[in-house]
Amino acid sequence: ETFPQNTSKKLQVIDDQNELEAVLTSYGISNFVISTEPEPVPLTYFADGKVLLLDPGYVNTAGYEMEVRSVDVFAGHVRVNVVTRKPGSSCAADSLGKGRFAFVYVPTKKDVLVSESIEVSECAV
Repeated sequence: ETFPQNTSKKLQVIDDQNELEAVLTSYGISNFVISTEPEPVPLTYFADGKVLLLDPGYVNTAGYEMEVRSVDVFAGHVRVNVVTRKPGSSCAADSLGKGRFAFVYVPTKKDVLVSESIEVSECAV
């Protein structure tokens, strides 16, 4: 999804529907549901999990991406391993600006720890 230019990088664990709706509203999103027949189903039921917002922020070049690489389960918590990819110094800038974000369902009620690694991709000159 694309988003407004005034957002910053953010990793957020969302624990309930009210918090999710507040975040969606802040991104200008309404009616965020999965369509099924005969009734629409909400994005997630928080009885069994949480939602992680991955938002690399607004950047003035292409090549930025965030994704969940893996989830490690421990006795009292889970660790969500997120990778952020960004373009190297030889990559061309895109003056249009880019913004991508994702909501990822994490099927646990345990505490969520987010670990981020950064990968730089070099572009052809």
